[in-house]
Amino acid sequence: FSSGAVSYSREALLEFGKVHHELTFSLSDFDFLLRSDTADTSQQGPAAPASGRRRSGRTECPRRKRGKRGGLHARLKARAMRPPLPSLLLANVRSLENKLDELRARITTQREIRDCCALILTETWLSDSTPDSAIQLQTHSVHRGDRTAASGKNKGGGVCVFVNNRWCSDIKTVEKHCSTDLELLMVKCRPFYLPREFSAVFILAVYIPPRANSATALGLLHDAISKQETAHPDANNILDQVYSNVRGGYKAAARPHFGRSDHISVFLYPAYRQLLKQAPPVSKTIKVWTEETDLVLQDCFDTTDWEVFRTAAVGEDCTVDLEDYASGVTSYISTCIETIVPTKRCRTYPNQKPWINCDVRSMLRARSTAFLSGNAEDYKRARYDLRRSIRQAKRQYRVKLEGCYTSADSRRMWQGLRHITDYQQRSREVTTSHTTLPDQLNEFYARFEALNPDRQRGVMAEGSTQNSSLTVTSVEVCKALRRINPRKAAGPDNIPGRALKVCSSELAGVFVDIFNLSLAQSSVPSCFKTTTIVPLPKKSVVTCLNDYRPVALTPIVMKCFERIVMSHIQETIPDNLDPLQFAYRQKPFH
Repeated sequence: FSSGAVSYSREALLEFGKVHHELTFSLSDFDFLLRSDTADTSQQGPAAPASGRRRSGRTECPRRKRGKRGGLHARLKARAMRPPLPSLLLANVRSLENKLDELRARITTQREIRDCCALILTETWLSDSTPDSAIQLQTHSVHRGDRTAASGKNKGGGVCVFVNNRWCSDIKTVEKHCSTDLELLMVKCRPFYLPREFSAVFILAVYIPPRANSATALGLLHDAISKQETAHPDANNILDQVYSNVRGGYKAAARPHFGRSDHISVFLYPAYRQLLKQAPPVSKTIKVWTEETDLVLQDCFDTTDWEVFRTAAVGEDCTVDLEDYASGVTSYISTCIETIVPTKRCRTYPNQKPWINCDVRSMLRARSTAFLSGNAEDYKRARYDLRRSIRQAKRQYRVKLEGCYTSADSRRMWQGLRHITDYQQRSREVTTSHTTLPDQLNEFYARFEALNPDRQRGVMAEGSTQNSSLTVTSVEVCKALRRINPRKAAGPDNIPGRALKVCSSELAGVFVDIFNLSLAQSSVPSCFKTTTIVPLPKKSVVTCLNDYRPVALTPIVMKCFERIVMSHIQETIPDNLDPLQFAYRQKPFH
């Protein structure tokens, strides 16, 4: 070793090890090691400051690069004991007793193994004669599934799971199985941290002997997993040794063998991201419908003088302008609904449990209030009420799902299938920019009208200019309004179906007048014909405008008008039509 100021020979360096207890050094003696400038240090002396940046007595830290390192390694290092899914190490050790020293050394020296949540080892070759204390690790709890006489062999086999105490302490052995075809050990872990979409982690260690019947082993494994799925219906993310039905849940990396084992080790990095990080919360504004709001709306429309709108729509030729009349009535109804019906803003989180209702949320707030108050009795009572409310909410949710298959409603049946299978639609990619897409869709859907520029709207065909003899009654309009499905989306007029259904008696009179006036003038107001087009992608990847399916949201009032007119058309259709003609014919009653 040499420097510009001091040089040592090999013999002098070896003497330091013999007489280190007799030597004392000061920091100034090795000041040359801290300097970046080693030129001409003999002239500056040991206390001379180094050239370049001044040192003001503070210890300089290495400059950190801008930004932050990402990736699975960095995320796991930052959240070693709080991963979204447990980090796993899979290894075939072939006699665990001979590999204990190496395992302890890896845990001590390698941070990746030390912070691993669970170590899953196969072919441990343990027996009842080996106590747990002989293989116990200081930082892990051990759970064994040794080979028994049921396997037909006395030696070999066996599985073992070591769970990190810093990750989880609530561990329960769920099932053990040992036969000639399969050896498995299943443990249930309730770690200190787990995303809300998961309630527990089931780790299943499996060993299939080389000469085992694979079909029988897979059948036994399927029965064991199905048993836990039946016992825990919400556990739709069960892992089986290396394979996982969580898409992209793990990323595997090869690691060295343990001793002279003929199998390499596999370390599984948790690549899963919590639902709360995958998608942001969805906020939407909804209307709060109550019996009180229904009564207020009924009283409002009942006391309204609808003749004012008709009088205001009379023109200079003493005829009623249907366009102004209909638009004035619909605008007034929409304004009354927005003024009377209160609204609230709801936020839905992607990891929210489907069985959580308003009762559970109120109990959660009550428990938090009792905890902050410091009263032990109130807190105990609040916790009991919360558990009872959760059990009741889960029971109601189960009855709701079972009711999807007992009714004749196909819509509810498909909803139930989506819930129990956790079906998620694929994300649809839009290649066209959002700013130009609406204009392009409008031109695409109106391309047929653009081919006939001379076509005039609202012009009656020849021979049909006489007044129509068809009229509607108040009873028909009231019946049509009461048949409205309140779940249907409103059209551009923003009049929900519930308001029309609740106030059918109060609104029947004004709509009878508008419908009869429309039939008499043989024209439909533009506010009834205006629709909101919602383009839904037909494919997962949209390449052209024809890949969108247009879904039109028509005003609900217009749907009722069309239903009434269709009933009159069906009555005039003769009975001597082709029996295979089904359009515009009344459905037979059974």
